Amino acid sequence: MKKEYIVTVNGKSYEVTVSEKSGSPVVEKVSEAVVKEEPTLQATGTPVVAPMGGLVKDILVKVGDKVEDGTVVAIVEVMKMDTEVTAESAGVVESIQVAKGDNLDSGATIMTIK
Repeated sequence: MKKEYIVTVNGKSYEVTVSEKSGSPVVEKVSEAVVKEEPTLQATGTPVVAPMGGLVKDILVKVGDKVEDGTVVAIVEVMKMDTEVTAESAGVVESIQVAKGDNLDSGATIMTIK
């Protein structure tokens, strides 16, 4: 019985054909895969970024919520202290790129406001 897989290694996709011979899987063929890229939606609003690296403790808004300049939109734990992340412009939350529990680098986009 043959099975085909698409395996991605270092960002490059390969089509791998595996068959079972004598009870053990054997790789029969490896070739570069032609993978159709799904279109991605680009957020066009103003990014709200993490002031420092840390753990996302809470997201206080959802996509579609209206916010004012200065509204607290997320809580990030930095060095065991909760840090409020605020919107720097008024608008509507266009997208949220993180989830509760994610670890962020300094300057990582948390969400966009349009």
